[in-house]
Order: sequence, then C-alpha cells, then structure tokens
Amino acid sequence: MVSDLLDCTRAANGQLTVAPKPTEVAPIVVETLHTLRPSATQKGLDLFMDLPSTAWLMVKVDPVRLRQVLANLVDNAIKFTTAPGTITVGQRDLDDEPEVLCLTVTDTGCGIRPGDTARIFERLSQTAETIDERRQGLGLGLYICSELIQRHGGRIWVESELGQGSTFCLTLPRCSVSTSHSS
Repeated sequence: MVSDLLDCTRAANGQLTVAPKPTEVAPIVVETLHTLRPSATQKGLDLFMDLPSTAWLMVKVDPVRLRQVLANLVDNAIKFTTAPGTITVGQRDLDDEPEVLCLTVTDTGCGIRPGDTARIFERLSQTAETIDERRQGLGLGLYICSELIQRHGGRIWVESELGQGSTFCLTLPRCSVSTSHSS
C-alpha cells in the first residue's frame, strides 16, 4: 500500500518514471505467474500462460514496471475469482494496430458492472465488488497501471460482464527490427 501511495503521488506530480528498453514479454509473465501461484493455489484457482511461441513478443518497456502492472492485474484477478476458477495471461492480435502487442489478463471472476468499467482506472476508485473487508486495498492499483501503460505509449481497458469474469487488455509498443538487434 505504501508503494502504491508513493507511485500515486509520483503520478500526480508527473514524476512516475519508466525506463523502456527492448524486453521479452514471456519471461516476465512466467515470473509473475510463478510469484502469484501460491496465492492462486490457496484459493483453488489455476493460472495459465497462453502466449503463442511464434509471436514476436519483444516490446520496448521498462521490465520492472511491466512486472508491476502484470502482478497487479493477476493479483486483482485472484482476489475477484472464486474456486474453481482460472486466470490466463495471453496475447491478442489487434489488426488495426500492428505496431503494438496486446497482452490480456482474463479471469472467470465476478465481473464488473457496465457503469463501472470506465471509472475503475480512476484514482481511489472502488466498485461495490471491491468494497469488501476480505479484499483490502486503496483503489490505486488500476490507476497506477493505467498511468504506467500510458507512459509507455500504450493503453489499458477492460472488457467485462457482471458474473462472467473480466479481460484486462493492455497495449505495449513492439520493438522495431533494428531496436531488437542493437542490444
């Protein structure tokens, strides 16, 4: 929570920094899922990675910040999914945006009310589903995720149906061929 408060203050002051560099996505996803697997297992949930092996998964991001965003999204999915449930980190093709990689975090959880999907990325935003003593938080995580993804030149959104789960989507700039070979 302290880290979230500090990042929120940095974002408000324009001091939330990212240091993008050519980065492979798959190892960050594997590490994030490995770190959060005990929490998921304790709740009776399965975590999956569904990244195509043939996909070009090099992006220009700050690996620490990408790990932070993925950890927040997967942790939220764990909080809002009941057993038996699944959480999958995957990839989606956006035909109209070939210059970006779209990562997804999909859960079989409680979903989000249609009127709440836009405002969940606002600072201190919590929905009726999040105001529950078992789900502690300040309502800053998705705001920080949104700020970090925007600072990478990407965007983040959610597709959800109440009672049917959610898919959080985020875009990241792909590395150009010259960028990926120069490091």
